[in-house]
Amino acid sequence: MTNAQGWTHWTGRAVVLARDNIDTDQIYPGRFLSLTDRSEMSSAFFADWRFAADGSLRADSPFADGQSVLVAGENFGCGSSREHAVWVMRDFGIRVVLARSFAPIFKQNAIANGIAPVEISAADYKIFVANTQTKLEITVDLAMGQGLIFSILPLNLKIFNFKLDAFDAHCLRTGTDPLGFLLSLSEESDSFSKNQNTSHPLQVYFSKGDSP
Repeated sequence: MTNAQGWTHWTGRAVVLARDNIDTDQIYPGRFLSLTDRSEMSSAFFADWRFAADGSLRADSPFADGQSVLVAGENFGCGSSREHAVWVMRDFGIRVVLARSFAPIFKQNAIANGIAPVEISAADYKIFVANTQTKLEITVDLAMGQGLIFSILPLNLKIFNFKLDAFDAHCLRTGTDPLGFLLSLSEESDSFSKNQNTSHPLQVYFSKGDSP
């Protein structure tokens, strides 16, 4: 199975959410769970953070069109394991989440859907938080395990490093998920099985009086 086109480098405008324990019900409120078309979910993305009760845009919303990198604190994606939280992020345009840590199920759902869950250091997180009101652009390089932070005005640059599991990075670069990776090895698996059966045929022994 594929998670759409893979990628190695990503550059995009960032939204900084200086908060820990952002759960999946905030990312994708439960009242929208009846939506099944992944291409029509973007309006539900952080709906309570973006829209007032009357449906108008909230003046204090940190979100804006064109954002594709999200920054957050500890334990991002906790709560329900609903994969809708990742689907709505993809539909909104998010492809990278930089956070201090991730809920394990959310992390795997993100990778399976082509979103990079990148853990950042406390020091780098503080830099983001200090620039919450700044228009930040972020570049992430999965191959190098390195990223760049730069603001539009005034222009400045900082390099940050991160670690991403080698297999997770492979899935993101190739646009596949763990199941798709296993399926891609089906020929090698069949060949190995055939060789094993030829070299070490299964032998069944019966005691006297037993029938095969």
